[in-house]
Amino acid sequence: MLKLASKHIRNCHERAADCRRRAEVAVDPELQDFWREQEARWLQRAESEDLSSRVSSFVDTEDDDLFMPEAEDGVAALVRVFNRACQTLNLDLSDETLPRKIARTIIVAAIDGESDPERLYERALRAVSN
Repeated sequence: MLKLASKHIRNCHERAADCRRRAEVAVDPELQDFWREQEARWLQRAESEDLSSRVSSFVDTEDDDLFMPEAEDGVAALVRVFNRACQTLNLDLSDETLPRKIARTIIVAAIDGESDPERLYERALRAVSN
Protein backbone atom coordinates (compact mmCIF):
# COMPACT_ATOMS: atom_id res chain seq x y z
CA MET A 1 0.00 0.00 0.00
CA LEU A 2 2.85 2.42 0.75
CA LYS A 3 4.22 2.04 -2.79
CA LEU A 4 0.78 2.83 -4.19
CA ALA A 5 0.41 5.77 -1.83
CA SER A 6 3.86 7.06 -2.82
CA LYS A 7 2.85 6.90 -6.47
CA HIS A 8 -0.33 8.88 -5.73
CA ILE A 9 1.58 11.42 -3.65
CA ARG A 10 4.17 11.89 -6.40
CA ASN A 11 1.36 12.34 -8.95
CA CYS A 12 -0.26 15.01 -6.73
CA HIS A 13 3.03 16.89 -6.46
CA GLU A 14 3.55 16.71 -10.22
CA ARG A 15 0.07 18.12 -10.83
CA ALA A 16 0.69 20.86 -8.26
CA ALA A 17 3.93 21.81 -10.03
CA ASP A 18 2.08 21.95 -13.34
CA CYS A 19 -0.54 24.26 -11.81
CA ARG A 20 2.23 26.46 -10.37
CA ARG A 21 3.84 26.76 -13.83
CA ARG A 22 0.49 27.66 -15.36
CA ALA A 23 -0.07 30.35 -12.72
CA GLU A 24 3.37 31.81 -13.39
CA VAL A 25 2.74 32.21 -17.13
CA ALA A 26 -0.89 33.30 -16.90
CA VAL A 27 -1.46 36.95 -17.76
CA ASP A 28 -4.97 37.26 -16.34
CA PRO A 29 -4.95 37.73 -12.52
CA GLU A 30 -8.12 35.64 -12.17
CA LEU A 31 -6.50 32.80 -14.07
CA GLN A 32 -3.37 33.11 -11.90
CA ASP A 33 -5.56 32.83 -8.79
CA PHE A 34 -7.37 29.83 -10.27
CA TRP A 35 -4.12 27.94 -10.93
CA ARG A 36 -2.75 28.83 -7.48
CA GLU A 37 -5.93 27.44 -5.90
CA GLN A 38 -5.55 24.27 -7.96
CA GLU A 39 -1.92 23.96 -6.83
CA ALA A 40 -3.00 24.30 -3.19
CA ARG A 41 -5.66 21.61 -3.67
CA TRP A 42 -3.16 19.17 -5.16
CA LEU A 43 -0.70 19.83 -2.33
CA GLN A 44 -3.45 19.32 0.25
CA ARG A 45 -4.40 16.06 -1.43
CA ALA A 46 -0.78 14.90 -1.37
CA GLU A 47 -0.59 15.67 2.35
CA SER A 48 -3.84 13.83 2.98
CA GLU A 49 -2.64 10.79 1.01
CA ASP A 50 0.61 10.78 2.98
CA LEU A 51 -1.15 10.98 6.34
CA SER A 52 -3.73 8.38 5.36
CA SER A 53 -1.02 5.94 4.37
CA ARG A 54 0.79 6.54 7.67
CA VAL A 55 -2.39 6.13 9.72
CA SER A 56 -3.18 2.92 7.80
CA SER A 57 0.31 1.59 8.49
CA PHE A 58 -0.13 2.33 12.20
CA VAL A 59 -3.14 0.03 12.38
CA ASP A 60 -1.45 -2.70 10.34
CA THR A 61 -3.91 -2.76 7.43
CA GLU A 62 -3.15 -5.14 4.60
CA ASP A 63 -3.11 -4.05 0.96
CA ASP A 64 -6.55 -5.61 0.47
CA ASP A 65 -7.99 -3.90 3.56
CA LEU A 66 -8.34 -0.41 2.13
CA PHE A 67 -11.05 1.80 3.56
CA MET A 68 -14.45 1.54 1.91
CA PRO A 69 -15.53 4.64 -0.03
CA GLU A 70 -18.35 5.38 2.41
CA ALA A 71 -15.82 5.50 5.25
CA GLU A 72 -13.55 8.02 3.54
CA ASP A 73 -15.13 11.07 5.23
CA GLY A 74 -14.66 9.47 8.64
CA VAL A 75 -11.09 8.51 7.83
CA ALA A 76 -10.43 12.05 6.57
CA ALA A 77 -11.77 13.45 9.86
CA LEU A 78 -9.48 11.14 11.85
CA VAL A 79 -6.53 12.16 9.69
CA ARG A 80 -7.29 15.84 10.37
CA VAL A 81 -7.30 15.16 14.13
CA PHE A 82 -4.06 13.19 13.80
CA ASN A 83 -2.43 15.96 11.76
CA ARG A 84 -3.57 18.64 14.22
CA ALA A 85 -2.21 16.72 17.22
CA CYS A 86 1.14 16.10 15.49
CA GLN A 87 1.42 19.76 14.48
CA THR A 88 0.49 20.96 17.99
CA LEU A 89 3.21 18.79 19.47
CA ASN A 90 5.64 19.71 16.66
CA LEU A 91 6.48 16.03 16.21
CA ASP A 92 9.22 14.64 14.02
CA LEU A 93 7.16 12.21 11.94
CA SER A 94 10.24 10.22 10.97
CA ASP A 95 10.22 8.91 14.55
CA GLU A 96 7.02 6.89 14.53
CA THR A 97 6.77 6.28 18.29
CA LEU A 98 4.57 9.22 19.30
CA PRO A 99 2.66 9.48 16.00
CA ARG A 100 1.83 5.77 16.30
CA LYS A 101 0.56 6.31 19.85
CA ILE A 102 -1.54 9.28 18.69
CA ALA A 103 -2.99 7.32 15.76
CA ARG A 104 -3.87 4.31 17.90
CA THR A 105 -5.46 6.53 20.57
CA ILE A 106 -7.62 8.30 17.99
CA ILE A 107 -8.63 5.10 16.24
CA VAL A 108 -9.47 3.22 19.45
CA ALA A 109 -11.52 6.18 20.71
CA ALA A 110 -13.40 6.34 17.40
CA ILE A 111 -14.06 2.61 17.47
CA ASP A 112 -15.38 3.04 21.01
CA GLY A 113 -17.89 5.54 19.64
CA GLU A 114 -16.23 8.93 20.09
CA SER A 115 -16.97 11.07 17.05
CA ASP A 116 -16.28 14.60 18.29
CA PRO A 117 -13.01 15.80 16.70
CA GLU A 118 -12.20 18.07 19.63
CA ARG A 119 -12.53 15.25 22.18
CA LEU A 120 -10.48 12.94 19.94
CA TYR A 121 -7.80 15.62 19.73
CA GLU A 122 -7.77 16.09 23.52
CA ARG A 123 -7.49 12.33 24.08
CA ALA A 124 -4.56 12.16 21.67
CA LEU A 125 -2.72 14.94 23.48
CA ARG A 126 -3.38 13.35 26.88
CA ALA A 127 -2.14 9.97 25.62
CA VAL A 128 1.29 11.30 24.74
CA SER A 129 1.60 13.54 27.79
CA ASN A 130 1.38 10.54 30.12
